[in-house]
Parts: sequence; C-alpha cells; structure tokens
Amino acid sequence: MTPIDEYIASQNADPKTFIWTKSAQYPVEFHSRQGANSFPTVRNIAMEIFMDQLKKGYLLAIVDVHNADAFKEYMARVPALIAEFGGRFVVRGFDYELMEGSPNDRKRVVILEFGSSEIAKRFYHSPGYQLLAEIRYVSCSTVLYILNEYVETPVALTEL
Repeated sequence: MTPIDEYIASQNADPKTFIWTKSAQYPVEFHSRQGANSFPTVRNIAMEIFMDQLKKGYLLAIVDVHNADAFKEYMARVPALIAEFGGRFVVRGFDYELMEGSPNDRKRVVILEFGSSEIAKRFYHSPGYQLLAEIRYVSCSTVLYILNEYVETPVALTEL
C-alpha cells in the first residue's frame, strides 16, 4: 500500500466516490462525486495534501542589533512563545562562517522551525508575538522571511 493509499484509507473515504478539497477545515473535506472518473483527480489532490503535510515552515531572520538591552528583553521572552507554537530554534546567533560579503555585513542569524509555514505565520501574526515585535522594532533592524521546506516528491508517489 502506498503512502497515498494509506492516507486515503485513514480518511475513511472511497477515492472513487469522493474528491478532496483543501479548506479551512485542513487538511480535507469530502464532497460527493458521481462515477469513478474522479479517481485520478482524487489521487492528485490527495498527493498534494500529503506532500504539504510533510513540509515544515521556517522563519529566517537577519538581525542587526543596535540596542542590546532592549534586545536582551526580547530574547528572554520570545523562546516561550515560540514553544507555544511548536517551534524550535535551528540557528541562533553568530555561529556561522561568513563566506562572502564584508565583515561589516556580519549580522545575527536566526532560523526557527515550525510544523508548517501556516503555523509560522500564525506565530508571527499572534497578539503575543506582535507585542514582542514592538520591543524588537526598537532594538534592532530585521529582515524576516517565512519559508516553506523543499520536499522532493518521492518517485513512488509520482507514479500513482
């Protein structure tokens, strides 16, 4: 049984009679569909949903601190909030080797890992983080990205 077949089975749906659509009720809702002609569509959508669930989300920040005292307060408070959203630090600080650019370009690098980019966005937009962001705004300049993990589709899934 392929991972997609396992996923379809775990949803208690007959893929020949239901199609799957992404919705606010992530990951899927089932909608009745007549006939077996929908089977390839079901598998394609199921594969897309399955692969999306494998992708982690990352928050990448390049930070230039100009008020160390305020930044210390921010750094003391943000780890607990990151943990509330299931996140963790992957990279934090200056533990890297500058390969290109000027030594004057050396900035603090932070990479956070979350279960998905949607969770990373919820963390960033949360009222708790927005309060902490006010401290960050006065303590440093930041370039911030939310990234999706790249997950190569396994050959076994592309042959379904």
